[in-house]
Amino acid sequence: MKKIVSFILLIIFYIPLIIIYPTIIVGRKNLRRKGRLILCCNHRSGADPVIMWSRIFRRRFKYMAKAEIFKNKFGGYIFSCIGAYPVNRGQTDLRAIKQTLGYLKQERAICIFPEGTRLHGDELAELKSGVIIFALKANAPLVPSVYKKKLRPFRFNKLTIGKEFNLADEIGYKSGEKITDEIIAKGIEVLAHKMNALKGEKSE
Repeated sequence: MKKIVSFILLIIFYIPLIIIYPTIIVGRKNLRRKGRLILCCNHRSGADPVIMWSRIFRRRFKYMAKAEIFKNKFGGYIFSCIGAYPVNRGQTDLRAIKQTLGYLKQERAICIFPEGTRLHGDELAELKSGVIIFALKANAPLVPSVYKKKLRPFRFNKLTIGKEFNLADEIGYKSGEKITDEIIAKGIEVLAHKMNALKGEKSE
C-alpha cells in the first residue's frame, strides 16, 4: 500500500517540486542499482530528502528522520511512504539502530544526514559517529553527496553525488575488530574530506 501511495504522491508533486526547487542532480550513475549502501549528504533544508525522493529513481532510499515528525499520524504515514523512518536524536535509539542495520542486511540503501540536524551555513559541520558505525558493522559502502547551498524556493541548486568507497579499506579497519573512538575519528575525517571535496567539483 505504501508503494502505491508513494507513486501517487510522486505523480502529484513531481512537477511542482521541479518548479519550486529547481535542482540539478550530478552523479546519479555513482549509485549502484543493487546491494547495500549508505548515501551521506549535508543537511540544509527540510526539503532535502523530499528532493532526493522525487528526483533520484536509480535507487530508492530509506531515510533517517527525526521522531518528532511522526507524532502526527497522518504526516508520519506520508513520510513513511516516501521511505522515512524515525530516530530519536540526542540519545542512543536502539530501535533505529537495529532498523538501520536490518535494512542494510536486506541489501537496501539508506540515506543519512551525518551532521545530525539541519544547519544554515555553507560549511560542513562536525559529523556524527552513527554513519561510521553503520558502515563498518554492516560492511556497507559509503557514497558522499552534497547540496551546493540551502534549498530555497525558485532558486537553482545542485546536488552532487560522489563515487562510493569502502570505509574499512580507507582506514585499515578489519571486520570484527572493536570500533574504537580512534577508528570512528578516522572514519569521520575521511568522510568529511570526501564530502567537502565534492563542493568544488564542476557539473559533468
